[in-house]
Amino acid sequence: RRLARPKPDASASPFLNRRTEALLGREFTLEKPIIDGSGTVRIGDTVWRVAGPDTPAGTRVKVVQVDGANLTVAAA
Repeated sequence: RRLARPKPDASASPFLNRRTEALLGREFTLEKPIIDGSGTVRIGDTVWRVAGPDTPAGTRVKVVQVDGANLTVAAA
């Protein structure tokens, strides 16, 4: 009889409950400009709030940090 259970296989969806971590390093186009450190990007059907240096709308940005539902971006 086994006393210890075998380690379960790795999940097919490692970011299932950690959506923001899956966005790290990805590039997106700003939907609204970053003004005074705050702007938005559209990812799929969701609008995400982003923080970073002032940047005009339509600029490609890269996600460099996540904190809850807030993304920090830098120019790509």
